[in-house]
Order: sequence, then structure tokens, then C-alpha cells
Amino acid sequence: MNEIDKIRIGFALALLASLFALQPIIEQSTIAYLLFGVKLTLKHLYICFSILLGFSVYFYSISLINDSTFFRFSKKVGNLTYSFALIVLPIYIGLYLISIITRLLLKLFQNPLVGNILKYVLAGILGMLISYMYRFLYINFSKKDKSEKINQLIRQEETSIERAKILISKRYYDIAIVEVWKTIESAIQTMLFEIGYNKDIKNTIDLINIAKEKKLIAQNTLKPLDELRKLRNQSIHKNIEITSQQAKDAIELAERMIYRLSQRVNACYYCNRTFARADLEHDDITGAYVCKSCAQENPDWQEELMAMGMDP
Repeated sequence: MNEIDKIRIGFALALLASLFALQPIIEQSTIAYLLFGVKLTLKHLYICFSILLGFSVYFYSISLINDSTFFRFSKKVGNLTYSFALIVLPIYIGLYLISIITRLLLKLFQNPLVGNILKYVLAGILGMLISYMYRFLYINFSKKDKSEKINQLIRQEETSIERAKILISKRYYDIAIVEVWKTIESAIQTMLFEIGYNKDIKNTIDLINIAKEKKLIAQNTLKPLDELRKLRNQSIHKNIEITSQQAKDAIELAERMIYRLSQRVNACYYCNRTFARADLEHDDITGAYVCKSCAQENPDWQEELMAMGMDP
């Protein structure tokens, strides 16, 4: 469980606890209004809010079991229900304001047709605003999750490389090789996550092949990487002796890999999504990178950036 998950579940539980405390007041409340022939009470708001919060806590809890595709999907459903829960109150208030406005307009125009038209127009505007609010919340929740996952992988990467250096200084070369490989795995997973690849990866061979397919690993890096993988397997399964030089070479390879991987991805200037550089179009003058879809939507993007006075 990362810090974002802890905070989110904590807030959902705190809101549920607050709702339980308010239950006696809600039960005795007579606040209600009529809209589209339906009577909406505070109890409706209370039930809807409680159900959505309960579902969000449930799905968040399921997502803590594992990090496979199914459990990541469960987390997305948790984000979905939590986002809906947060906009239930604005929806209720917005509908209440619509009912007040339509009643005033009916009194002013004394024409039911005008009142009905305005009612539907205002409801449509409210629907658009609610849709925007929901998308804003859900997208930001997803961005937070992605950012936290990347930071977690970066921390693993940094911890593993530091631990490997300490192990080498203490002459535990075989364990150091294992830690170096963990560093490389974390670095590759970080870059894959950066470019939006979050499917399950069965083993290290698949990890390398996917990174190669996504153009994150250069061809000349594959051979030393495969040799290090074999060395790591031999140190675990065959208990062979690892020399000091082999361990030091492994750390150098890992540090080169981390640097090269960071140089093989970039964000699109327009949509700000991260891609492998091989999948981006590059302008040598401004230094900007643009993804293929944005380049198609903006065929004159190079001239546009130059006209904007973008610095190289």
C-alpha cells in the first residue's frame, strides 16, 4: 500500500464515520424538493453518498491484495465510485437550485412550457458541469496513482543500487549481483509505466522483450544485459562464485542502463503524455518532441512553435 492509497482510504472511512454520526439528523429531516415529478429528500442524498463511499472502500481494499491486472482494475473502480461520491452533494445542490429557478420563472412567465424548457436546459448545463467535475477528479486520481507508482519504483531502484554498493564493499558479490538486477528491473518497469504500459509481466525475459519492443532498450545493450541476467541466475541457482570485478561491472552496467533509459523517453509538447523517443517526432531547432497523433492534428507544429518563440 502506498501513501496515496492510505490517505484516500482514510478519507473515505472518515466520511463514512461522519455520515453515521449524521444519521439521526437525516432521519428526522423534512428537507425535500420536487424535480421532474420526483421528490428528492436528504435521505436520498445520504443513501447514495453512503453506498458510493462503501463501494469505494471495498474496491480499494481489494486492490491491496495484489498488483496484478485484476486488482489494478479494482483500484480504478474504487477511483470511479469515490469520484462519484464526491460529486453527489454538488449534484443534489445543483438540482435544488434548478427547482427554485424554474419555480420563480413559472411565476414570472406563467407559462408551463417555458418553465419545462428552462428546466431541461438548466439540467443539461448541470449535467455538463458534473461530467467535467467527475472527469477532473477521476483523471487526477489516476495521475496521482501513476505518479506514486513511478516514485515507488524509483525508490526501489535507488535502494537496490545503494545496497549493491554496500554489499560489494563487504565482499558479498553474489547478493550484490541480485540487487543490481533488481535495480535494472525497477528502472525498466519505471520507463514502461511512464509510457503507459501497466500490464502484468510474467518474468524477466518478458520484461526485456517488452522494453525492446517499446524501443526503450538499444540493440547494443541487449547482449551485456542478457549476460548479467544469466550471471544473476547462476549466482542464485548454481551457487557459482562471483568475482569483485564482475560485481563492479554489473553496477556500471546498471548505472549506464538507468541513464540510457531516462534518455529514451520524452513527453509530447502538446498532450504532455510520455512516449519512447523513437515514437516521437523531434524538431532540432526548438528541441521539442511531439507524438504522432498530435503531429497529425497540428501538421504545421514546427512553424507554430517557432512562431511562439519557443527557445531551443
